[in-house]
Amino acid sequence: MHPPKILLVVLVAVGFLGGCCSTDATKSSAAPASSTSAKPAATTLDPAATTTPITIPPVDDSTFGSIIAKSNSALDAAGSDTCKLVNVLTSFPSPATVAQTKQLIAFAANLFTALGKSLPAAQKADADAMLAAAASITTEAAALGFDPKKVADGSGMNALKGPAFLTAIGNISRACVPK
Repeated sequence: MHPPKILLVVLVAVGFLGGCCSTDATKSSAAPASSTSAKPAATTLDPAATTTPITIPPVDDSTFGSIIAKSNSALDAAGSDTCKLVNVLTSFPSPATVAQTKQLIAFAANLFTALGKSLPAAQKADADAMLAAAASITTEAAALGFDPKKVADGSGMNALKGPAFLTAIGNISRACVPK
């Protein structure tokens, strides 16, 4: 079973999926995550094969900010269409700085909020899970100092590990798979 697309798309960049989609440092000029480099390699998904991670090297704050701005524009353009929201972005470099981590967490919170608000009344449990994750993710990342390595480690980022959130992500992804 493939992990749900939205979870992979948004969260693989900060490493919340651990063993599911690990960084492949052999495809990047960036140092492996185990090195002392301040900028870990980033992992995103090849849109053609969601089980094959591809690596995007970290970027500077200006470039990261541009990516966030484009992603926020796509989020706005998707409106309240759940499936358009699921497809807002397909790749994202891992944050390499505290500022980048703050931007990515804010984007993820906005995306989760939009998803939660886009769901029909029949999916109230999923909507509640998305809204709860949106509310918690910033607090949890802030408690970690928005440190990119600590956030990527996943410990302390409990909003993204709970069964209600994971079920909601799966339900949303399945609902948006072309039939």
